[in-house]
Amino acid sequence: MYKVLKATLMAGLLAASGQALAWTSNDPSFNDNCSWRLVKVHRYTGFYGEEYKANGSCKYQNKFLNYRNYMINYW
Repeated sequence: MYKVLKATLMAGLLAASGQALAWTSNDPSFNDNCSWRLVKVHRYTGFYGEEYKANGSCKYQNKFLNYRNYMINYW
């Protein structure tokens, strides 16, 4: 019984995390057509990232490029 419950819970968690990624990465109203200026470079052992600010009016005013896991975060 425990193994079945654990497997069901893990499958549900996996499905929920996949759906959450789909919701955050499929925003049809957003495209990055802004011009950005480099504000700060974060360089540490095993990590490299760049922080940008938008020039002008954009949906998001800040952007962070994380080169460790190839992600872009907007806020």
